[in-house]
Amino acid sequence: MEKYSVLTSIYKNVIGGELSISIDSMLSQSLPPDEIVIVMDGPISDEVRCLVESYKEKFPDLFTIVPLAKNQGLAVALNKGLEAARNDLIARMDADDYSIPQRCEKQLSFFEEDPELVLLGGCSRHFVKEPSDASEEYMHRAVTTDEIKRILRRSNPFSHPSMMYRKSIIVSCGGYDDSLRRRQDLDLVSKLIYEGYKVSNIDEPIVYTRKDDVFMQRNRNKESCDMRIEVQKRILQRKQCSIIDYLYVWITINSSRLIPSSLYDRIYHIAKKI
Repeated sequence: MEKYSVLTSIYKNVIGGELSISIDSMLSQSLPPDEIVIVMDGPISDEVRCLVESYKEKFPDLFTIVPLAKNQGLAVALNKGLEAARNDLIARMDADDYSIPQRCEKQLSFFEEDPELVLLGGCSRHFVKEPSDASEEYMHRAVTTDEIKRILRRSNPFSHPSMMYRKSIIVSCGGYDDSLRRRQDLDLVSKLIYEGYKVSNIDEPIVYTRKDDVFMQRNRNKESCDMRIEVQKRILQRKQCSIIDYLYVWITINSSRLIPSSLYDRIYHIAKKI
């Protein structure tokens, strides 16, 4: 099968133990990566720096480290990582999540069978502290183009850390928009669909994503909400949703900032099961 690179970004708030879980899950893939690109988005803790250096020392030909002098945000970091990656197929991975051992092999088989495929995601199970405690329940993901377009009208059809995609096409579409500090993955998906590229999902869990209190707070802070509405505006401009869809998202996002955290958490987890 085709060689692939793993792409992840780390910054000052990344925790060493969580990063180890993430990296080790990629090292344990049934079809191992040819490269793991780690972008250091600005200064990081001594603990995490030493951890990254230890991986590089142990696997010098596998790890590509891209240091950035200052924090520039995920979009810039991922674009820098794409520039550095030596393979066309890129497996995204977040620094605090976990990939099942067969994740990349499953995705590679889809790319091998379908030369037109540009981006492939999958489902995710959620955990708080350890991947072994991940919930059995998960949100099913749209597979066909029509299903994905329908979901895109009001929501994100993809889980970003589950994505595998073709670097050459991503770059040709402008990569991640570095004006977006958050929600850049949804904008990227919208651009790919707008340009007519084939995207799909594997409708089974291939990653376990961390959904702790920090995630919940970050998901509904002002910057995140503003960026979500900005991306929805772009989706409207690309004629991928109606004005009714846009207003629905606007009301939903702004309302989420007003309700108590405990109620938001419950609504979030119920919605992800629908």
